[in-house]
Amino acid sequence: MGIFLVGVISVVWASEVGRSDVAWTLGFLISSVFIIVMMVHSRIARGIRRRKVYVTIKSRHLARLRRSWKDLPYSGADEADLDHPFEADLDLYGAKSLHHLIDTAFSREGSERLHQWLVQMEPDPEATLWRQRLIGDLIPLTGFRDRVSLLTSLVLPAEGGQFRGQVLLDWLRAHKTDGRFKMVLVMLSVLAVLTPLLLTLKLISVIELGWWTYSLGAYIIFYLVNFRLYAHLFDEAEHLYEQFEIVMPVFGLIESFQFRRDSTLAEVAAPLKKRGALPSRFAKREMRLAMA
Repeated sequence: MGIFLVGVISVVWASEVGRSDVAWTLGFLISSVFIIVMMVHSRIARGIRRRKVYVTIKSRHLARLRRSWKDLPYSGADEADLDHPFEADLDLYGAKSLHHLIDTAFSREGSERLHQWLVQMEPDPEATLWRQRLIGDLIPLTGFRDRVSLLTSLVLPAEGGQFRGQVLLDWLRAHKTDGRFKMVLVMLSVLAVLTPLLLTLKLISVIELGWWTYSLGAYIIFYLVNFRLYAHLFDEAEHLYEQFEIVMPVFGLIESFQFRRDSTLAEVAAPLKKRGALPSRFAKREMRLAMA
């Protein structure tokens, strides 16, 4: 703020004494310094937040070792299902349960799947052995697990909250684009390019008539007439952007992490590492479309 105020005062002073060249120079220099300071400040703030989140993650690890339930946030139900043959008797689910102790899933669906595994009445031996191998692969990857926790904690909207992937899946499955919308989008894109082009040609005296005004008018009319086709897209685009912003860091980490080739974990991650179908690239593309 001090840099900004000094800059404004300096520019005003230079303008008042008739030194417009000095005013422009000062304005440029001080604006550059202000932007650099803001970038550095933002980077420091992000670093401080990352370290605070990392300390919280490590504190929760210690809380699990000490069974300090008050320091372990829990998003599941407070009580177990009393109708289940052994869920309540063995303290498998609910507050201060086994599920509470070992649940580190960042998605609601992951937490619910863990719950289903714990209370399964007819377990599948092959599936159980497969999960045990998967856990065995994850045990030595302390840094990877903490990294996933860090990335998800930084992007989740609330501390201790969980990502609801089913909401995103339901939207993607149910979303259908009106065929007319594509035609309207093409027309608006053409007019959006044509208007500044005609204006430029007019300014450099290539054409005499102000055709750009007609193009601009057509754009405005076409936009307003068809507004109902895409009015809802603004909210949907914002929602889509927020959802992909949460999952993209995790996708990026999994895609770049080198798992042991013969591990079960590498087998699970293989679909996410295909060069032509990287989830992070798809997410980035959708985020760009949402921002547009």
